[in-house]
Amino acid sequence: MININPVKKNIGFTLIELMIVVAIIGILAAIAYPSYTDSVTGTFRKDGQADLLGASQAAERFYTANFTYVGFSLGTASTDEYLNWSPSDGSEANKHYTLSVASSTANTYTIRAVPAGGQAGDGAIEIDADGSRRWDPANDATAASGQTHWDM
Repeated sequence: MININPVKKNIGFTLIELMIVVAIIGILAAIAYPSYTDSVTGTFRKDGQADLLGASQAAERFYTANFTYVGFSLGTASTDEYLNWSPSDGSEANKHYTLSVASSTANTYTIRAVPAGGQAGDGAIEIDADGSRRWDPANDATAASGQTHWDM
């Protein structure tokens, strides 16, 4: 017997269906990607803050041994110096912040973390001998009014 039924079933997707799926994926990606990058930036900032606290503790150890902050520095290899990059458990080639002693006197210091690499543009963070924490969003060595904390 010959099948003379002209109705044919098409299997697959139409171009319109495919375009709708692509549009939905594009919208989801446009929403998710900025959230992801903000999350990554915030995580690296928290690493920088933790490393600033570690450098601050190293400064206090230096003060305990020398009765002054003058001469305290951040190093790259010596075990008696704190590293001058963040994250401290990573390599210098993959750093997100460069740490430096911005100023030091006999009784005070300021340690500054300047963003580097993918973190550039995020603003510098600082800590002082008295524990004061600042965020400098413009990275111009002056904290903006109201930016006297790390909650950003």
